[in-house]
Amino acid sequence: MADYKHTINLPETAFPMKADLARRETEMLAWWEEHRTYEKLRAIAADRAYVTPRVNRALVLLRRKRVQEAILDLDAVVKEAPGHPDALLVRG
Repeated sequence: MADYKHTINLPETAFPMKADLARRETEMLAWWEEHRTYEKLRAIAADRAYVTPRVNRALVLLRRKRVQEAILDLDAVVKEAPGHPDALLVRG
């Protein structure tokens, strides 16, 4: 079989471009657990309000002055699940 490695124009990267995710994923998860990365990220974001994609879309629409669409989106959030945190956020 011919060696095509040097004939393909691939970028130079600092990380390996191998198809061995099954092996490497366990190593990555172990590193995250060892360094408590998830806990650190959650601690950083603890003070932020959680906004779901639906409400975020409505906020973007409001910034773009598309008020009617934003109102319809937010109204749908309240109708779908009145007790959902997004609905409480919308009713405010």
